[in-house]
Amino acid sequence: MHRGWTASGLVAVTALIAMGTLVSAASAVVEFPRKASYYRIWFVRAMDECTAANAVDVRGPFPNLPATGCLQANTETDDAVPMGFARLLITHTGKIAILGGGFPFGVRLGLALTLRVTRRVAEVRHPAGSNKRVTFEDVTIQCGNTPFGFRPSPAGRLAGVTTLSACLGSSLSDLAVGNIEVVNASLINLDTGKVFATAGVVPVRG
Repeated sequence: MHRGWTASGLVAVTALIAMGTLVSAASAVVEFPRKASYYRIWFVRAMDECTAANAVDVRGPFPNLPATGCLQANTETDDAVPMGFARLLITHTGKIAILGGGFPFGVRLGLALTLRVTRRVAEVRHPAGSNKRVTFEDVTIQCGNTPFGFRPSPAGRLAGVTTLSACLGSSLSDLAVGNIEVVNASLINLDTGKVFATAGVVPVRG
């Protein structure tokens, strides 16, 4: 026995190693969370990504900013739709609500969601098995697929309601159940086909 080690110490270390092995083995089939009642986000303005080719030197009273950045651009993203605020709520029953204000009357809006779904299936092949959990490839769906999409009121208020099943369509509706990761959410100007808002936050400095 190594000097400094006691019998009880070796037992404790052995137990910890055994527990680590059990945790490692169990982690291959981790359980879903017991509760995730709703998904809720606020939308911020979507901007084009800044690349080195478009960067300019930045000067100003804020010493802790990067030395370069890009002037606000909306080439890939949309700059035609003003908005006061917008938020998204998805419940555990699959109901989707988009609420907002400050939109121009007559604009046609769509909601794009990128989902990563894991759920049980009856059978898989190669290797064969039954009652297995399967993670499917990410799927991007668009909600508000009527000719008019989601329409704000004359006062600029937005209150759009739909369901995950409706957005997925009949061919993918079974993806509306399981462990559903919302990888990305964005609002689209249907008249240009471009994203104008995406999930984010606008911090307020005191």
